[in-house]
Amino acid sequence: MANVLVHIDETLPAAELDRLQRDVSQRDGIISACVSDRAQHLMIVDFDHARLRTADVLGEVRAHGLHAELLGL
Repeated sequence: MANVLVHIDETLPAAELDRLQRDVSQRDGIISACVSDRAQHLMIVDFDHARLRTADVLGEVRAHGLHAELLGL
């Protein structure tokens, strides 16, 4: 297992953040996706590094029409 921190450029309402977390978490190879209540632009994603690359995780977030980038890489 590995994790990555994704910065989301847009400010999303709570309902959209919940939907995003749920949708990203449902992708095969992603274990969980969580946005902090205090840092709503940051999503930590736990994923199976044998099945996905960090670029795949970022692509999943961007597929929702969002501007995002990986942090700390």
